[in-house]
Amino acid sequence: ECLNEVLKDMDKDISGSVREVV
Repeated sequence: ECLNEVLKDMDKDISGSVREVV
């Protein structure tokens, strides 16, 4: 997985709904 994608996913999750990313 690309770090950029992971960061984007985390940002999106935080923006939408807080969820834990493993």
